[in-house]
Amino acid sequence: MDEVGSGMDIQNIFHSRMDSDQALALAENSGGREFRSHEPGCTIDAYLYESLLTTNPQPYWFVSYNPSNPNTSGLGVNINALTGVVSK
Repeated sequence: MDEVGSGMDIQNIFHSRMDSDQALALAENSGGREFRSHEPGCTIDAYLYESLLTTNPQPYWFVSYNPSNPNTSGLGVNINALTGVVSK
């Protein structure tokens, strides 16, 4: 099966050039390390997904830094899994 859901090409996701360790390293260098220094009890989640918002869907990593304090905002980092381009 090549497609899942509404046009998502699962092959693109599995053939991304970046693994979770690389994505986490980029997220750490893009504000994650600083976030953790202020929120040492935070949790970190990483999701690999395919953006469907463009005519050329590409795989992305989303790394989420979730604070232990519910009154504190978290940090989310999007990383293009093919190019390594980071956006927040």
